Amino acid sequence: MVHRLSDLHRLFIYGFLGSLIVCSGTTDRMNVEYQSLVFQGKTRDYIVFTPHHQSNAMPLIINLHGYGSSAEEQMAYTGMNAVADTAGFIVVYPDAVGRRWNSGIGDNPSWPTPDVDDVGFIDALIEALGERYEIDSTRVYACGMSNGGFMSCKLACELSHKIRAAASVTGIISTGTVSSCSPHKAIPMLFMFGTQDPTVPYLGTAGWHSAEETVRHFSALNSCSVSDTVFMTDRDPKDESTATRITCEDSTGNKRVVFYKIVGGGHTWPGAVFALRGNTNRDINASEIICRFFSEN
Repeated sequence: MVHRLSDLHRLFIYGFLGSLIVCSGTTDRMNVEYQSLVFQGKTRDYIVFTPHHQSNAMPLIINLHGYGSSAEEQMAYTGMNAVADTAGFIVVYPDAVGRRWNSGIGDNPSWPTPDVDDVGFIDALIEALGERYEIDSTRVYACGMSNGGFMSCKLACELSHKIRAAASVTGIISTGTVSSCSPHKAIPMLFMFGTQDPTVPYLGTAGWHSAEETVRHFSALNSCSVSDTVFMTDRDPKDESTATRITCEDSTGNKRVVFYKIVGGGHTWPGAVFALRGNTNRDINASEIICRFFSEN
């Protein structure tokens, strides 16, 4: 659900962004593999990035694209490979069936999704990657943009035995996901929402909770009791947005929920080189913050 672009517009945007990946010394194609697995009779494609300096047990990030987007586009748009290369993460970018994750987003009838078991697919994908790469199975994380963010929330609710922490950028939680959300353990969560998002309304809509309701839901699940608010430095006044970080801790001091409220922000990935819908905040970099959050949890 990143956006609804024409095919020509999408090819222009991601052709340009893709060239940035090819030209980057830290994210060259030698570190990117295109793979697939068969799940429930369907061939599911995905892209794997491995860091240059590999260790015996590396953490894994599952980075999920938006509605109508793709693994290739998500990899280019978020620029996460360069950050993961430094941090020592493997990153996998899966493709959804029909470019749409069955993440609960379809609780709003305007956003239909295929009737497929995407939670089961991600579970199978984690297993398949563990057989091929030296992955630390206790440090598997999920993040996503928009529809992919909805999916990250659903994975936190339904795959908590595999997912250690999750992050959502412009993706909230649906009413159906909330009703069936029963994680086996506390799942640290990070959220980034723009108050002027024209695609996923900050205040919610039919079948979807609001951004702040989504944060409160996971704060309650994680027994958060203490919060702290920091107004981030406005490093780029030209981006017409500012960021506020609200951190919620449990009684032991663990940072269980972190919420970046992007005042004036649109339906975008903060720090991305290309704006999608609305203002892209450039005071922070979503990929850097997500990788740091995962490293700490």
